[in-house]
Order: sequence, then C-alpha cells, then structure tokens
Amino acid sequence: MTAPGTRPTNAAQLRALTRHPSGHADPERLAVAVVRTYLEIEAGRRPLDQLADALSPTVYDRLSATLARRRREALSAGRSAVASVPGIRSVRALQVTRATDDTLEAAVAVHIGERTTAVCVRLEAWRGAWRVTELARPEDGLVPIPSRPAYPRPRIRLRDTS
Repeated sequence: MTAPGTRPTNAAQLRALTRHPSGHADPERLAVAVVRTYLEIEAGRRPLDQLADALSPTVYDRLSATLARRRREALSAGRSAVASVPGIRSVRALQVTRATDDTLEAAVAVHIGERTTAVCVRLEAWRGAWRVTELARPEDGLVPIPSRPAYPRPRIRLRDTS
C-alpha cells in the first residue's frame, strides 16, 4: 500500500486501495487516486486496464469507447494518439458527499498545466470493495444519469489536499 500523500504507481497498489473488508479503507484517498490515474490514462501515460478492477463494467466500457474515439480523431487529424498533456501539478480540493454508508460521491479539483478542472467520482461498496460507478469531467459533457432511489441530503465537507 502507498504511504499517505503519495499516489499508487501500479494496478496492484490501486487495487489495494479499493478493498475495505473491515470497513477501514479510505474511499476519499481512492477517489483522488482514481482521478490521478484516469488523467494519466487520458494523457496516454498509462493503459486503461490499470483501472479495470476499480471500475464498474459500464464505466470501463464507456471510458474505453471514449478513449478509442479520441485516438481515432487525433490520428485522422494528423496528431499523435498520445496527448501532449502536462501532468497534474496538484490536487486543489476534494469535496465529498456521503449519500449512504455504502456510497460516496466526490468532486476532485485538479490543477493541470495552467488550468484547473474537476473530475467527479461516485464510489459504491460492492462485494467488500469500493467500485467506481461514475467518473466524469465537465469537458466530457452530460453523462446519462441512471435512475436511482432518492436518499436524504448528505452532509458536505470540503477539504484542501494541497
């Protein structure tokens, strides 16, 4: 497992963050790790398979299709399929909402190059581990919202992680 404040360097370390058999795993750390890994995947620095164990099949399939479409568009425009995106300079803030004991939604603000963007992550407990059931950025446009039961308004907490 990685030390606090560091990021997972491989799929095994990320997989270890998803487990919570005793309820002691930190889903907030997992949300930040998933966002960092996802942005590195978008930049072409990692394969999508490194997130396979953490993503629900629906999210994995959607991200796989999106990345393949972006690669085709880049190649048809004569650009490199690997994005020349600068790395994440810092995670600016983390806003967490607990919908239920088994569901966490987080908005992770990240500073990339000269701009700041957000990535939203929804984690749900599934078979003794946390699983990403939604992952999106404002640049991705609207994501279809599955029908979910209404739940009470959760408490919102802001935490600066820089």
